[in-house]
Amino acid sequence: MFDVTREIEINIYSGGNKKCVVAWPADSDWKRRANKVRIKQEAAGRDKSKSSVIGAEPAALEMFEKVRRDTGAEAAEFDAAEALTVIDRLEYCELEAGDDGNPAVDMHGDRITVRIGALLHRGKPLFSDLVHVLRHPSLKQLREYKLSCIDMHSVRRGTEMTQPLAPGEALYDALVERHEGYAGAVPVVHKDFVITNIVEAVRDLEESGG
Repeated sequence: MFDVTREIEINIYSGGNKKCVVAWPADSDWKRRANKVRIKQEAAGRDKSKSSVIGAEPAALEMFEKVRRDTGAEAAEFDAAEALTVIDRLEYCELEAGDDGNPAVDMHGDRITVRIGALLHRGKPLFSDLVHVLRHPSLKQLREYKLSCIDMHSVRRGTEMTQPLAPGEALYDALVERHEGYAGAVPVVHKDFVITNIVEAVRDLEESGG
């Protein structure tokens, strides 16, 4: 069972094996981090553009230092790049097809079922069979989500955008009927992942003519 109240031991390789023990970040911490990470797109000449991620490592280090629990004298030091690896593993989600052959995002019937795995451990999700059952979104709900899921600003020679988690959380909470595989609350990063994939599935369905 996925339980946000349990501490998690994570091992990474960086100049040797490094271990840390962390608590699961609060939803407010995930949201704060998302708002601090910016994707910058700028002109590169000859009708080309380039994109870069700004603020990912400092935001991850701030979160890591807040949730780390093994802080004794023998605890290994983690720099910003190592902290980012830890936070990325915590945040990791992937779609999983059902054992019954149903797709990971099953839109048949009057409900949408999404199956995911989460928390990267030794190259695969530590937790599997996390199931989310939601009502189908209305066109109005989809439109409002699409307008708010990216916050874009013009900057010199290009644009910068953030991808806030609150819109995905709000739409998930409005549509969810039940979830399985969780000991308690569903983390905001899982809610956002589920909604992102539902929106993509709806788009694919529309493009294929239903």
